[in-house]
Amino acid sequence: MKDNIEILVVNYNTPDLVKRLLDSRTNFGYGDIQIHIIDGSSTPEFQKEAKKVCQEVRLTQHGYNIHHGPGLDYGIRQSNKEYLFLMDSDSYFTKPGLFDRLEFPENHFGIGMVVIVNSDGFVDEKGKIQYLHPNCCLINREKYFLSHPFIKHGAPFLSTMANMKFSIKDGWDIISEYVYWGVRGTVNRFGY
Repeated sequence: MKDNIEILVVNYNTPDLVKRLLDSRTNFGYGDIQIHIIDGSSTPEFQKEAKKVCQEVRLTQHGYNIHHGPGLDYGIRQSNKEYLFLMDSDSYFTKPGLFDRLEFPENHFGIGMVVIVNSDGFVDEKGKIQYLHPNCCLINREKYFLSHPFIKHGAPFLSTMANMKFSIKDGWDIISEYVYWGVRGTVNRFGY
């Protein structure tokens, strides 16, 4: 499976976080897995720094804040891999071997952290939507194209998950052993 994975990251004005992620990718043995940084940085300063940080990897710069959902959708449509590992720019690898251990169940859309949300996308145990968290998960590209696309929203998977036809699996117990899941690294700096 790991030969057929691409890592997708949407960035907005945080090249320092992308550098940390890219360094962890190299340091922990994930350098042979292709990565695509979708950069929505909106100022020349951040755009220039993103180019510098991403010299060795695939970088697409939009010149405006593309936002998380549309940015991921763009990256998925540009990929030729069967599986996509979606990471926030403030996430990073903490040890080698994740894709040797992670098993992707047949006929599933994705695996990652699954929470229950309400119709507005907020975590709510009384909610009715099983939500695969987009901050760090592995999805099947073909199943994505058979589902509702990600949207511009604080919860970009909301429409996708509300209309999901495939299974999703909670694999956070495994993923969290190998990846630090950042907490609002971009939002805390720049808002939504």
